[in-house]
Amino acid sequence: MSGTSSISLRQLRYFRAVARARSFSAAARVLNVSQPALGLQVRDLETQLEADLFLRHARGVELTPAGELFLSQVSDILDALQRAQTSVAELTTRVSQEIRLGVTPTIGRILFEDLLKVGTRPGTPLKLLLREGLTSDLLRMMRENEVQASFCYDPPADSGFHVVPLFQEDLVLVRRADAGPLPDVVSIGDLPRFPLALGARHDASRLAIERAAATHAITLDVREEMAPISLKREMLIRHGLSSIVPYGLFLPEISRGQLSAARIDPPICRSMALAMSLDLPGTIRTALTEIARAAVDEQIAARELRWRPA
Repeated sequence: MSGTSSISLRQLRYFRAVARARSFSAAARVLNVSQPALGLQVRDLETQLEADLFLRHARGVELTPAGELFLSQVSDILDALQRAQTSVAELTTRVSQEIRLGVTPTIGRILFEDLLKVGTRPGTPLKLLLREGLTSDLLRMMRENEVQASFCYDPPADSGFHVVPLFQEDLVLVRRADAGPLPDVVSIGDLPRFPLALGARHDASRLAIERAAATHAITLDVREEMAPISLKREMLIRHGLSSIVPYGLFLPEISRGQLSAARIDPPICRSMALAMSLDLPGTIRTALTEIARAAVDEQIAARELRWRPA
């Protein structure tokens, strides 16, 4: 035998098609090639193998013993190649569907498990890689392509992203429970009485709080400025400061009786949205929207977080 190293995959596929169809003309139709071209490839294959693979007759063809043996080997090779191609395609699909998703501290704390479970659901096309940050930081990360989508408060209309409103909520005043019970509602005019730990000045929630204070001509008593939720919680629980935050941010501490919360009148309202890069395919944006809305709608229905439909 000589020249077998030059046998091509095309010849193997053509040979198997003829062997299965038992006809050159039928195989040519299946492969969408001309019968002479098909015949030439098979004859070249037989020449390289130095063996007749088919017995040709008026009704079609039959495999010779050499053809039967070769078919079993060829089928194993082509089937293995197909499995390898499928595996690589699936890997490529999985990698291309990893989405870097930004979450605010409240969303990260409340929806963390729901979002991580997305990749384990059968048929879910996305794997979410979560990054936490304040809205201003998350919008910057989106502009710099560090994340491809993000939960964020009140994204500007001209942000250049595809924005889907999710829910609205009112900020609440919180402080250590043993500092004395808070009333159900605190007038915004009374907020200067509370020493506060608030987020950094560029934080979207801080800006909303400062705008509300300016509107009502009050000056807040801001003692500490910090972003991490852990530090803010320490300032409230260990140092007796108060804060103005989304209700869900400290819900576990409120539920355990460590902190108490009061509504603010008139309310300081925030709107949460999902912002997505326009570079994401429409199918991915649709899937992300469905995931976010399903998680948010479940929380709205539970009414524990005081979220309202957008």
